[in-house]
Amino acid sequence: MEAVDLNLVIAGLFGIIILYMLIKLLVYPFRAIARILLQLSTGVLVLVIFNLAMSYWGVSIGVNPATGLLVGILGPPGFITLMLLQIII
Repeated sequence: MEAVDLNLVIAGLFGIIILYMLIKLLVYPFRAIARILLQLSTGVLVLVIFNLAMSYWGVSIGVNPATGLLVGILGPPGFITLMLLQIII
């Protein structure tokens, strides 16, 4: 039986570790982008529902990526901020 070369084993383990680290580095940005897109779509959905419900009284908030992200990331405080800005401006 042949003996396994120790250098070959170490190189294989090192290659596996490098591959794992590379995959981790490439997956994180996609997760962050997916999370931001989810927050954006949630915020836009909330604003569209609000505009549909309040159009009877003539109250509306502009729907764009900035307002969608504000509502999506901050939640109710972001929505209240937009309402206050609408009243002030």
